[in-house]
Amino acid sequence: MEHVYQAFINDADAALMAGILHYKEYTIKEIKDYCKEKGIIIRD
Repeated sequence: MEHVYQAFINDADAALMAGILHYKEYTIKEIKDYCKEKGIIIRD
């Protein structure tokens, strides 16, 4: 999930996560929670 966080702190407006979601490495909730813990504003 760190790469998603890195994308957002480096001014990305979005991050492509199809692979990690398709292969069920992480859930959307897990990714959102991780980003929120790191201080990224995420829509619910």
